[in-house]
Amino acid sequence: MIKRSALSGLLCAGTAMMALAATPAFAQSVAQPPSDEAGTPRDAAASGDGDIIVTARRREENLQKSPVAVTAFSGAQLESRGITNVQELANVTPGLSMASALGSTLGGTAAIRSQSQPETSEMSLDPSVGFYVDDVYIARQNGIFPGLFDIQSVQTLKGPQGTLFGRNTTGGAVLVTTRQPELGVVGGFGKVMIGNYDARLYQGGVNLPLGDNIAIRAGGSINRRDGFARGILTGHQFENEHNEAYRLQALFRISDSTRLTLAYNGAHADQGGVAYFLTEVDTNPATGIANSISIGQAAAAGGSVSGFTSLADVLARQTDPRRINSTAGAFEKLRTNQVAATLDFKIGETSGKIIAAHRHLISLSAYDQDASPFSLLGLDHVDMREKQDSAELRFNGTSLGGSLDWIAGAYYMRETGNDLVVFEQLGLSQATLDSDIRNETYSAFVQADYKFTSKLSATAGIRVGRDNRRMENRHTTLTPPNIVGCQLDPAINLDLATGGCRSFAKAGFTQYAYQLGLTYQANDRLLLYATTKRGFRSGVLNERAVEAATQAPLKPEVIYDFEAGAKLSWSATPDLRGYLNSAVYYSIFNNRQISFSDITPAFVATTVIESAKRAHTWGFEVEAGVNYSDWLSLTASVAHTDPKYDVFTRRTTGIDVSGQAVSNTPKWQYALGARVSQPLGSIGRGFLQADYAYTGRQFFGFSPRPSVSDPGHGLLNLSAGIDKIGDHNIAVHGFVKNATNKTYLANAVNTGFFGEASQAFFGMALGALGAPRTYGVEVSFDF
Repeated sequence: MIKRSALSGLLCAGTAMMALAATPAFAQSVAQPPSDEAGTPRDAAASGDGDIIVTARRREENLQKSPVAVTAFSGAQLESRGITNVQELANVTPGLSMASALGSTLGGTAAIRSQSQPETSEMSLDPSVGFYVDDVYIARQNGIFPGLFDIQSVQTLKGPQGTLFGRNTTGGAVLVTTRQPELGVVGGFGKVMIGNYDARLYQGGVNLPLGDNIAIRAGGSINRRDGFARGILTGHQFENEHNEAYRLQALFRISDSTRLTLAYNGAHADQGGVAYFLTEVDTNPATGIANSISIGQAAAAGGSVSGFTSLADVLARQTDPRRINSTAGAFEKLRTNQVAATLDFKIGETSGKIIAAHRHLISLSAYDQDASPFSLLGLDHVDMREKQDSAELRFNGTSLGGSLDWIAGAYYMRETGNDLVVFEQLGLSQATLDSDIRNETYSAFVQADYKFTSKLSATAGIRVGRDNRRMENRHTTLTPPNIVGCQLDPAINLDLATGGCRSFAKAGFTQYAYQLGLTYQANDRLLLYATTKRGFRSGVLNERAVEAATQAPLKPEVIYDFEAGAKLSWSATPDLRGYLNSAVYYSIFNNRQISFSDITPAFVATTVIESAKRAHTWGFEVEAGVNYSDWLSLTASVAHTDPKYDVFTRRTTGIDVSGQAVSNTPKWQYALGARVSQPLGSIGRGFLQADYAYTGRQFFGFSPRPSVSDPGHGLLNLSAGIDKIGDHNIAVHGFVKNATNKTYLANAVNTGFFGEASQAFFGMALGALGAPRTYGVEVSFDF
């Protein structure tokens, strides 16, 4: 096993020492919203008038003046739309789609401009969309769904962000900023929600000053809900919610120029897992191995197993996908703990920031891979334990009389952990994939914006990074009575001579990212920009490989991106104003990384990572909004994404799949929103809000089969309520999500079906539905 890192303690100690040494004249924190007074941040977003503050370029600027494709929401806007988790951001963000990770209701896979990672437990494959919480990069996205509470803002950056945000942002980045402690302010909030499925949500927080120079902020969230699906044979609840999240922050104003923020974030969950159901069964005796085995098991049991004669019989009699015929109970358990220290300081006219963080993740999950009472693939147990230490130093400044804005810095991260996967096979054996992983990255970056005139400016930036990867695999089988076998190819089994089972691999990758761009501020209302970027995702060691060919390292994924955009703010009258933002892009990929389902020679269902030699995607995004006075707000957005594999021959099967579309990517998405708000005299201020989001056809896995595809669906969310009741900070809101109770496929698993496995075809596919109609009422207050 890889030894535990002690880096986090050294980083935090170093940060504290820097805090004592920093010089005077406080500079506003780069990633924090602006302040009316020191320590009193304003809301990060104002909505349709275009006055939205974003940090997409690692400094605060008006969204309409930032040459980046970004969608931003304040915490208040998210609450008014009833958005309580990261997954629901896809309903209001053009070009972003979210799905639960394989076998998980707590972790998610984000897709931006066709870039995604379907499974979050593989530590050798990094996500292509980076998640950041208060400037801390989250390497593994297990557990990102709970804990979206007490939020200042959420920003979704689209396209490669490698220069300023590092590797593994070839698709984009999601930046979550929590509300920070405020000096000299006593305040807080509370919220209680009840809904159908016995849903109960309790959230609260408090901000307390401790003298003039210290403030603390503490908050938490408790979430309970019955499951959306149940096991017919077991009564097991699937897809219930039973999680908690908590946060504690402390702000120290060391001097006028120096502030230190310490933060702890934690989450815990113990839930019923994903409700997978059968979507296809191959009944051909030559290729439908799963169905043939199930027939044999039924015959051996006297004609049926739990009343079913075959796997095909289970599918034929499946009338309600939320009534599951599995005899195995899925589950998901999670615990995360993260500590971070952020130091903001100023040296002369240069602002600086140091961020040091440590994160510890334990994620346990299991789901029935055949969704039936038969002993075919059985439960897939995934046990991931990960530790992450990171540190970042960056400086912002202005030179040449204000003509040059620049940022420079360095970043380090070390990640260690274990990925343990246990499969039950055909009721006769057990297979184990056991991997120790160590990933390490170093990088340095610089970016500058030069103003040629008051209207024309240019951007240039570069980042150079080094990734070092190591893995040790112990992939075994266990058959009765107690016979241990080795899945590893003898060519890579280092302990073959002694009867053991162990392989080892390491690799290093050096890459660079750059950005070049021109920005033209035609007038106060219109911004035009064009950029070209090079980004990369680290090379890969395939931790679940058992053969020499699939264990060989994969080269880094490289993207060349070309984008042009326009941002227009307009005002017809003092009361009637709006905005129209658009972007069009074309991206070329070399060695695009993809994760596949596969079957090992030992007949173990697993995943392998391959890369397409060349691929491309193109598309556009448009967002528009209109505000009339303070009582009417209308929004609309559309996104089109069209990716293809240009040159791609699979190394496991030898099949040429060039020209095939890319999974987890709807070609079309659009959204419409309307909000009406009116004063109700002494009662308060009432509002009505409606949001409709359409997601076009997409498929999951690799092969675009109908059984693993969603044909497209639209979701209607409604909310209404009264704010400022009795002129107090009390609000009552009601909501309905998925008001039309639309049934749609949210995820799917192609378990060794046609064209996706290298060794055999189990001949079955599974699906999982999105959430049904939910509704409830919430009462909240602020003080």
